[in-house]
Amino acid sequence: MSRADVLAEVMDALPDGVEGLADADALTDQVLQHGPVVALATPASATTLSNGERYTSTDITDAEQSALTIARDGYGQDLVVIDAAAAALAVDAYQAGTGLQLSDSQQAVLGRLLGDGHAVEAVIGVAGAGKTTIMAAARSAWESRGLVIVGAATAAVAAMGLAAESGTASSTIASWLQRIAGGAGLDGIDVLVVDEGAIVDDRRLPLC
Repeated sequence: MSRADVLAEVMDALPDGVEGLADADALTDQVLQHGPVVALATPASATTLSNGERYTSTDITDAEQSALTIARDGYGQDLVVIDAAAAALAVDAYQAGTGLQLSDSQQAVLGRLLGDGHAVEAVIGVAGAGKTTIMAAARSAWESRGLVIVGAATAAVAAMGLAAESGTASSTIASWLQRIAGGAGLDGIDVLVVDEGAIVDDRRLPLC
C-alpha cells in the first residue's frame, strides 16, 4: 500500500476524526515509524509520484517467509513421482485423447511436476501460456498411477472454472482451510492444485 492508503486507514480508525490534515499526517508518520509496517523498495515507475513509497505489514512478510521455508524444506522429497516411462506414456495418451500437442516448454514443466518430487511447485506463465493444459495433462498422468488430485481457487466460480478446464475436482480455498482447521487436513489427497496462487492472500498460502 502507499502512504495515502495508510493515511486513509488511520482516518478510518479514528471514529472522532482529527482536527486537520496536519494531525492526520503526524499520526500516519507515527504508524509508519512505530507500527507493524515494512517499507518496500520503490519501483522505478513510482519515483516521480508524490506518494511513490510502498509499504506492507509484518504479518504479510512473516507469511511469505513461512511459505518460502515450507517450499524450500520440501525440495527433493520424492513426492508423487512418476517414473519417466510411465509419465511419457500418460502424456502421450492425454495428447491422443484430446488432440492437443504439448509444446517443448509445456513438456519440460510436466517433466518437473511429475518427476522432481518437490512438495511445492509453482507453474508461472502469462495468460494463454497453457498452464491449464499442463495441469490437465499432469492430472491425467497422476491419476493413471492411482493418485488423488484436487483443486483450490479463491472463489466458487473460479473453482468451477478450474474443474471444467482441467478436469480437477475443485473447491474454494476457504472450504479447504475449514477442512484443515477441522482436523481432516489433506488426508486421502496426494496433490492440491492452487489456481491463481499469485492473487491468494499471502497469510492463507502457508496454511494450504
